[in-house]
Amino acid sequence: MEISSVQIKKKKNAPLSLHSHFEMTSSTISQYTATASVQRKQTSSSDSSTTSSKHRIRSKSEISYCRKRSIVAEKNVLAKSGQQISVLERLPTLYRDALLPLNVNEAKDQFIKQNILPTFEFKVTEKRLKTLLNRNSIVKYDLYEEAKYVLEQVRQRYDTAEKYYQAAYGPQISTDTAKTLLEQYLMERKLYTNVTVTFAPGMVCSGRMIAYTKKNSNSNFAGKDRKFVMWVNNVKENIFLRRTGIICLANHEIETHYLRSFNEGLQPWFKDRAQFGLKDPNCRQILTTEEGLASLHTLIEAHQQYLFSSALSYYIICLANKLSFGELFIHLERYVKDPNQRWKHLVRIKQGFKDPNQIGAVGILRNLATIDFRVLMSGKVSLQDLKRIQRIAHLNVIRLPSFMKDLDQYKKRLQKIAQLNGLLNQSLQKNITDIKKLIDVDISNERTRQSATCTML
Repeated sequence: MEISSVQIKKKKNAPLSLHSHFEMTSSTISQYTATASVQRKQTSSSDSSTTSSKHRIRSKSEISYCRKRSIVAEKNVLAKSGQQISVLERLPTLYRDALLPLNVNEAKDQFIKQNILPTFEFKVTEKRLKTLLNRNSIVKYDLYEEAKYVLEQVRQRYDTAEKYYQAAYGPQISTDTAKTLLEQYLMERKLYTNVTVTFAPGMVCSGRMIAYTKKNSNSNFAGKDRKFVMWVNNVKENIFLRRTGIICLANHEIETHYLRSFNEGLQPWFKDRAQFGLKDPNCRQILTTEEGLASLHTLIEAHQQYLFSSALSYYIICLANKLSFGELFIHLERYVKDPNQRWKHLVRIKQGFKDPNQIGAVGILRNLATIDFRVLMSGKVSLQDLKRIQRIAHLNVIRLPSFMKDLDQYKKRLQKIAQLNGLLNQSLQKNITDIKKLIDVDISNERTRQSATCTML
């Protein structure tokens, strides 16, 4: 999910920051290095039989020791601070989405166990709720066939979504194992001072990246000084709480959302996007590119690379206004056997969450040859912005994902994803009227099937 920004006040007598801990550690190591240098000189003068070659070997050994000591010191700081990865029993109210029903668990039990249609309660007023729903009410049907193709391919090969998740993301893991894997992930990428991770239940999505800034920050506040937290939905239904899945989620949240936001803070347009003709980072056009790119990065290290989750969300969106909650729940059993997973997807889409992943991913995959991915990763920009900013973007200071260092190899991997999902053979010329007719036929057939099933029962 895209990055949100939160302002926080600095507490009085706050404990030393993690960044300060590392500065102290670096200083200590520098003092050690200087002492070791003096000792080497004293050894050289007192032992004339020692050769220059031996001095070089000793120097390399000491340097290696310093590096190891540095890594150990960093791990100790993280362990003592307890700030890198934490687990909460519940999601703070501040981060609870307004469109997530307050009674979602009760409604779920009544619907699945007693077949009672859900009546949702929300923390916002009815007027505010309508505003939020209308904001996401635009539905585009032009990728319906592509989405259905992916769903059918996964069904034919794996039978159920659950078996696909197992093949793509590996076996399920505990929270402790996920923490260990993410600690290693952050250490390998040297992000331990930039990103922290928090596990908590009650989120509407699998993960979320949030940027923190100080309240009432002055105009000199630098974008690179922001702090970021990756939130992970700590529930059994989270399909990414798997051995490979947690890395895939980190590629989505950290190596896409975080890096694009971090790089944004290094660009000339960071404090005045309008001056450079750039739209708000939360506009639909930019979110479509953002989530599309993130969904592709989710698959980069997956064992199976179907755009299944994106296709499923898009497919539900296309049918949500034409089938009732109950009808759609029954229909989705064709692709998702687990009722808990079907409930999660339906609540998310039926209550107005419009995932732009499928549209954004397809747009990127069909334009691989013309996209400069360094510019795309330079900030919170859309595909349509690339030509406008390619001459002004500061590309020499940005950070790229670990899997994007070799851009040619990276594009080849995306090309394979496009081929697997049938996106290279589809016609770009679409007649929306014909697509809507196709959807109506599918819905009519589904209602006939459900009616026949009820009659037999």
